Amino acid sequence: MTPWRLSGAGWQLCCTDTVEPSLQATYWVLYWGCRRKTLKSLPSNCLRKAIDLDPGLPGARINLAELYRATGDGLKSEQTYAEAVAGNPDRADLRFGHGLSLVRQKATAQAIGELEMAVQLDPANARYRMTAAVALDSVGRTEEAFELFDPAQATGADANLLNTAIQIGLKLRRYAETLSFAMALSRLQPEDQNVADLVRQLLAVGEDNK
Repeated sequence: MTPWRLSGAGWQLCCTDTVEPSLQATYWVLYWGCRRKTLKSLPSNCLRKAIDLDPGLPGARINLAELYRATGDGLKSEQTYAEAVAGNPDRADLRFGHGLSLVRQKATAQAIGELEMAVQLDPANARYRMTAAVALDSVGRTEEAFELFDPAQATGADANLLNTAIQIGLKLRRYAETLSFAMALSRLQPEDQNVADLVRQLLAVGEDNK
């Protein structure tokens, strides 16, 4: 019996109860190479078998959680991420994924805790930092959200993170710090007249406050 086949969409697994455990691990390696767009068509029992073979393997749980999310089962997605975090608490990607799954379940307070942990574990990840800031701002913890952005590190930050920092900084009227983010964004987007105007306005506010 051939346990897998190659189709135009990528490797498609055919896990069965008759497959020997030693071979099932190989099938998981093949699964890991599958394209993300084929996720909905991959059977969850294959992932569960991979987890049974190696409970500490986070990749299988991530993909199972995302499979549940893609098929509309948000509760199972969150539960699967929670299992993954329990076994690998120091993985930032697991904390982040769990945080997003909690957001979808409207468990905002728990979600923020996970998103903040993801930032602590991987401080350089702009997406984690930006998402945590937006979540904090959404529940009125705007000052804490802005503290996730360091004006001293504005140079080199990506445009999405800078835009988020600017929006929150303007909301708080913390114009001096916001200027650092606006100037960094203007260097990234020198043709953007709106950003240039914002920089001029913030410079003017700074002059007026002297």
